Amino acid sequence: PLNLSDRAALFSSKPPVAFVYFTGNRDFKLTDAEVNNLRDFLLAGGVIWGDAGMPGKNSRFDIAFRREMRRILPDPDQDFQPIDDTHPIFTQRGSMIKTVPPGINYYREPIEVMMIGDQIG
Repeated sequence: PLNLSDRAALFSSKPPVAFVYFTGNRDFKLTDAEVNNLRDFLLAGGVIWGDAGMPGKNSRFDIAFRREMRRILPDPDQDFQPIDDTHPIFTQRGSMIKTVPPGINYYREPIEVMMIGDQIG
């Protein structure tokens, strides 16, 4: 696991980190240092992916992930928005993902994103 409080670990690792993956099924809270480091990471072009271990919205992890991402990107006009199977991440040449994969028990929620300008964060 990557120590998100350690700025050097996030920005100076070999190979460089371009993608941070969060998963779990419990509530969590990031420290202020982790929030600041992850904000800088996103603004530098990094991507954060959150994947709840339990299906559906409103699990403890889902609520915590959304809360912490709003701390990282505190724009009051910004919120998660769904993307569909026609989004360029599914249709661009060379994309290996062609559709949203089914989750536990084939529970299928759309992927939701927060934007930073015109880029997915």
